[in-house]
Amino acid sequence: ITNTCNYKCSYCYLHDNDSLYPKECNSQEQILNNLDIFYNWLIDNNYYIHTLHLFSGEIWHTQFGHTILQKTLDAVRNGLNVQNISIPSNCSFANDYKTLTII
Repeated sequence: ITNTCNYKCSYCYLHDNDSLYPKECNSQEQILNNLDIFYNWLIDNNYYIHTLHLFSGEIWHTQFGHTILQKTLDAVRNGLNVQNISIPSNCSFANDYKTLTII
């Protein structure tokens, strides 16, 4: 989704990786718009996903991360056919009870 993270671990594949996440494609507005397009395509084509992996930097403790989770839940409610959702994370969101409850 993005390489934005609250940690900057030197071993992480996301750390300063502008080739995976070019800055010109990394605005929250564009990411959310692309996610809408992607989910709508999956729903319109009745595409089945065994596991949807939401790879990203650590955004799950932010409003942006919460918006992505809500869009994903809305897509499932609108017919996105997904068996599992995986959120690879450094789990720092678990330090905040409110965010942990949202996830």
